[in-house]
Amino acid sequence: MKANQLFLLLWLFVFGCKTVSRPDNEGYSKNLKSAFVDGFKTLSLCRCLEYAHERELELWDEDVDCRTPDYLYAQSKIIDSLVRIEAEKIQQAEATRNYPRAEGMEGKKITSSCLAFYNSKALDKIVKQRLKADIKSFNSIGQQL
Repeated sequence: MKANQLFLLLWLFVFGCKTVSRPDNEGYSKNLKSAFVDGFKTLSLCRCLEYAHERELELWDEDVDCRTPDYLYAQSKIIDSLVRIEAEKIQQAEATRNYPRAEGMEGKKITSSCLAFYNSKALDKIVKQRLKADIKSFNSIGQQL
């Protein structure tokens, strides 16, 4: 009886520890990169909507995706500067419009312009550059420890 209990305990110890092992570095890295890109772009969209409308839209209260995740705090100023430039372009386009706005269409052009910015290749390029810079700084910190 004790031999069976000892064997069971040994078996649980050996195979139980394998499930707690470190995650696959490649898979973990891929997930982190994906989260960085998605978070950067989503935060850019949320801030574009807010800045282009020139008022607080309370997106942070309603949508968790519009809150700055911990891993993007270092990118906040860059996101703000990019979005402010885009919001100015959108506001200038709205101000120079010479045709009347249809009833119920207020804000639709701003939303579609922000979505175009979200899907733009220029934003994708910037996100990739910031991701590379973020990985370099993260790796250099890891080497110092």
